[in-house]
Amino acid sequence: MPTYILVTKLAPEAMRDLKRREELGRQWREKVKENCPGVKFIAHYAILGHYDFFGHLRSQ
Repeated sequence: MPTYILVTKLAPEAMRDLKRREELGRQWREKVKENCPGVKFIAHYAILGHYDFFGHLRSQ
């Protein structure tokens, strides 16, 4: 089963409003589930450095 990582950097406006960021994340996950049914989210972490988030995904 292929394993992938996804690093994400959000726009500063999205980082200021936590409720909006949470909603954006929820919408994104729903789009992935709808368009990529074979992708499974293994883990998702907030990180320090150039990127804001690290995602671990698997595909069938």
